[in-house]
Amino acid sequence: MTNGIKMLFKNYVLDGILLTLLGLALIVWPNKALKTICIIIGISIGILGLLRCISYFTEPDDERNSRDLVTAIIQFAICLSFIVFWEHIIVAFQYLLGIVLLYGAILLFIRAYSIRSQSSIIMKISLVFAVVITVFAIVIFINPEAFASFMMQLYGVSLIVEGIAMLISLHKFKLQYIDETKDN
Repeated sequence: MTNGIKMLFKNYVLDGILLTLLGLALIVWPNKALKTICIIIGISIGILGLLRCISYFTEPDDERNSRDLVTAIIQFAICLSFIVFWEHIIVAFQYLLGIVLLYGAILLFIRAYSIRSQSSIIMKISLVFAVVITVFAIVIFINPEAFASFMMQLYGVSLIVEGIAMLISLHKFKLQYIDETKDN
């Protein structure tokens, strides 16, 4: 293998291992992952507020816009709420997700009803998806914290699958590359 291909191969192997480890972390510690995500989002919003505040005070007096300062203060408030009240933010996002899912399920029920005479297969598929989505929405409304943890664990499983698939495909690529170089 050339040096460039070796370096790329090593980076992909590292990516596959890191994806697998991150997936394991999400499965083992879903609540800590949710807290970390909320804190990172809060810090990011806080940095944006700080930059807006700095730009407000560094502009000349005649070019200052009070909206920038108000926006910075609002961003700092959002930053603090994401960091301090992260559990409530997660619950609020889960309720919002439940509302969106319920809305999507209603649209699927309406779609299934409107196409009932044209295609029974598509109608049945729409009804099945509508029922499944409705069940997910109800579960979210009943226990949003548990559903958030479940979703993080589901993301963890998907990251593990992606990492392992990446490592397997790289192993097959390496074997194929070795076979091709032996033939030449």
